[in-house]
Amino acid sequence: MRISRLFWAGLILLAIGVTPLLAVTLFSNDPNPNPIGFGLLAFVTFWPAIILIVVGWNRCCETERINASVVPVCCACRPHLLLLQRRDVLS
Repeated sequence: MRISRLFWAGLILLAIGVTPLLAVTLFSNDPNPNPIGFGLLAFVTFWPAIILIVVGWNRCCETERINASVVPVCCACRPHLLLLQRRDVLS
């Protein structure tokens, strides 16, 4: 299964937008950190990243559904398919 580039772009955008805010919040010695810039960065990038992730995942699943709808011809299916072809030829 190949994952869409939109999905990866959304993950990268989410990581770039949210990681600085999480880092400042987790690793600051100040009991009340006030990272305005990082908060705005997370605010601006969060929803576009989620939208890209969802659209990319849907594209990936859609191509999987299309590929799954094609009937595979394997060794177990061949006798059955040969019978169907013979019936078409005989009729």
